[in-house]
Amino acid sequence: MPSVAVVIPCFNGAMYLEDAIRSALSQTFPPDCVIVVDDGSTDTSAKIAMKYTPRVRLLRQANMGVSVARNNGILSSNTDFVAFLDADDLWHPQKLEFQVDALSASPRSPFVFNRRVEFRFKREVSFSHKVCDFREANSIFSEILFRNPVHCSSVLVRRSAFARSGLFDPLLHGGEDTELWLRLAVHGDVLESDSELSYLRMHDNNTTLSFFFRKSRLDALLAIRCKWADRIADTTEIDKNIAGNAMGLGYEAYSLGEFSSAERYFSVASHHGRSRVLCRFKRLQSKAAQFF
Repeated sequence: MPSVAVVIPCFNGAMYLEDAIRSALSQTFPPDCVIVVDDGSTDTSAKIAMKYTPRVRLLRQANMGVSVARNNGILSSNTDFVAFLDADDLWHPQKLEFQVDALSASPRSPFVFNRRVEFRFKREVSFSHKVCDFREANSIFSEILFRNPVHCSSVLVRRSAFARSGLFDPLLHGGEDTELWLRLAVHGDVLESDSELSYLRMHDNNTTLSFFFRKSRLDALLAIRCKWADRIADTTEIDKNIAGNAMGLGYEAYSLGEFSSAERYFSVASHHGRSRVLCRFKRLQSKAAQFF
């Protein structure tokens, strides 16, 4: 039977970590190891993970970010497949079963992923019996560039694929997963399913909601565009992504009165296809200047 490692990066995630651990341990295809990587937490995350030894292995590191945490989890595993589960997310009990079957039947596929559903409270999650089919994601490279439908908690990666693609780039923050999926996708046919097997918990402390995260994601997208310039036949998709992110940051900075930052973000959006945005901002500036 194929072997699976589950890597759970955690930074001050004690409020939800136990739910995530139980979700991994209750799979109909039991993982060979669950590795919780404590990224310098100051809460009780480590104690919660230790409650589940020996079924759960705890790795501890200084606070170096989610990419380093996931990489350390990958490097400490010795399995055929690696799955990632964020400390505040959940899985459908059949998630690994379906994905292991799909990768086992498609030896050229570097990874599989499924759709996700958002929830706020655990009572909203329903684990009804599912039937799941996977298919080749034919335009996945363009989709990742445009909107990245691949969520970390939804993937199962063939461990040998990391030898060709490398691991998460620790210098990227907010778009490190997007960049890795691109590197993996060029090495084989990615498989996807419309079944919702992953559950993304929405709460007030979601990292993805912060201004810093979205700024970092924009920086990562710009870096991705430069890195893949010679391999992207049509830059339209990633330009739309960059422009949309920059425009959102610009409007938020403008609402906070940070006009120089807003102008900078609108300039990025304009450069990548949203030319009217900067013109509109200039007109607003001109009107505002009349009152001072």
